[in-house]
Amino acid sequence: MKNFIAQGEARVNALKGTGRAKAALYGKEDTGILLVMDDDAEVYHLVAEGFTLSAAGWRAVNSYGGLAFAALGCLGYSVIRDKLAERKKDIEEE
Repeated sequence: MKNFIAQGEARVNALKGTGRAKAALYGKEDTGILLVMDDDAEVYHLVAEGFTLSAAGWRAVNSYGGLAFAALGCLGYSVIRDKLAERKKDIEEE
């Protein structure tokens, strides 16, 4: 990976030497792909450099998502239970 970063930085320096002052290497701090860009990351609709979720962050998102799903399930169960009890009461009164 270090070799790719060195190659990318060499390309960025070459671009800056031709007057492209905003040239940058994107992805050095992230895993995945390296991009040599001619402008800011926002122009290409990319998140700011270094904005990634760690494995712990993804576990937290998944656990909170699971909690939200469980809470909605409980709410749905509660609504259905109440409607069934109401319906049973109506049938018994008839």
